[in-house]
Amino acid sequence: MLSESIVYAPAQCYKGVALLWHLERNIIGSESKFKEFIRSYRIKFGGKNLNTNDFIQCFKSYFPQTASVYWQSWIYTLGMPPITHDYSTQLEQQCHKLANQQTSITQQQILGWQQSFCVFLKNFIFIF
Repeated sequence: MLSESIVYAPAQCYKGVALLWHLERNIIGSESKFKEFIRSYRIKFGGKNLNTNDFIQCFKSYFPQTASVYWQSWIYTLGMPPITHDYSTQLEQQCHKLANQQTSITQQQILGWQQSFCVFLKNFIFIF
């Protein structure tokens, strides 16, 4: 039997969040479809006592084409399953392109940069 301190430990919570993110992004591929599922799940089971298997069965019946979820690895084994997160490197690529330019940068070019790019560039320069 698991104690409450183990079940609700931060690592398990992070793993649960990662599982939900993985289901939404990598398995279903649509935030709106995942939200529809969560609404349906809440309407069907709201206020009832459920366990993990109830969630899995509901998910499988709502998305029958999602047989590729490794539930055993996600729920019953230690550590994170080997998944790859697809992070955008667009801002980093812009920094590398900028660094590789042999010409000087004009004030007009700088004024055209997005604020998020300026913050990223500042942090990128700080690292190196």
